[in-house]
Amino acid sequence: MKLLTRSILPALISSALATSAVLAQEAEQEEIVVPGLYVTTDEGRTFLQQGDVTIEMKAGESGFADEEGMRRIERLPQALDWP
Repeated sequence: MKLLTRSILPALISSALATSAVLAQEAEQEEIVVPGLYVTTDEGRTFLQQGDVTIEMKAGESGFADEEGMRRIERLPQALDWP
């Protein structure tokens, strides 16, 4: 039983490391969209509010909010950039 456990463990570790390497390579090749709320303001103003913090965005500005907080972003991820 011990011999079997010892031979499986390195294989599991190798598998996990290989999977991480593949995901990292894909992230460099493609833009990863982080889960959260993305907002854009085409006209007027948009307000993002989380707890006691409020961000006011003017036309042409974008923002992002998730569990860690919210912030203005320079541009939307390409997958979410619609006309």
